[in-house]
Amino acid sequence: MPNLDCDIKSHTATVPERYDFINYVDHAMKFSHTWILLLGLCSLNVAYGMRCGHNLVELGDYKEKVLELCGEPEFVERRSKLAGSTLYFPHRTLDIQQYEEIKIEEWVYNFGHSRLKQYLRFENGELKEIKTLGRGN
Repeated sequence: MPNLDCDIKSHTATVPERYDFINYVDHAMKFSHTWILLLGLCSLNVAYGMRCGHNLVELGDYKEKVLELCGEPEFVERRSKLAGSTLYFPHRTLDIQQYEEIKIEEWVYNFGHSRLKQYLRFENGELKEIKTLGRGN
């Protein structure tokens, strides 16, 4: 049997420091995006419903129902805005402009110093937005 003398040398690949740094930065960026997303979601003050005692008021409810369930708000502001569009017909001399007046009411409920104030915005009597404000007084 022939004598095979093999010299096995250890070969280690050295990874450039730049690769390690890029990997670190890539990982840190992914991690920071997650935190930014979570913090952003936590800081949103938009709500889809509001509790008045044991009752729940939700988007889409009408102001009569909200008044019945929650009573009179602390603050009310009324205004109107015009919303509309213009329909253009190609190769015609007639354009149609359609405008609608939208009645907006903004209410603020103050449920006391132990709860947060609630902002409600109605458009044509329908609840469109609920936001949580600061502490009540």
